[in-house]
Amino acid sequence: IIFVGNAEAPAQYKDNCYKWRLSPAYDVTFSYNPTNKWLREHQMTINNKSDHILYEDLITAGLNMGLKKKKCDEIIDMVVSAVDNFEQFADETGIREKTYVAIKKVLNENRVNR
Repeated sequence: IIFVGNAEAPAQYKDNCYKWRLSPAYDVTFSYNPTNKWLREHQMTINNKSDHILYEDLITAGLNMGLKKKKCDEIIDMVVSAVDNFEQFADETGIREKTYVAIKKVLNENRVNR
């Protein structure tokens, strides 16, 4: 989510100790509207940023979580691959053309580059 845009309220939830946690991948859906106050209030932050997130921000966040830079790059590469194959995933899952176009536009506009 963070890699290509950050507007997914269900991407986080409060656990039993009332701490915010990242949701499992199966609970992530597309909901993007940067002008929507409710969505903006539920964005995750990376290095205290909720938009204009850079590759360096992702690496720093990973390092702060105890990951090695190599592992951060591997994870980023996996996400890049998934984003690059979005058209195939959309086709396989039957996403409507109008929805595909809207999502693809957001993915392209918010992509984090190395």
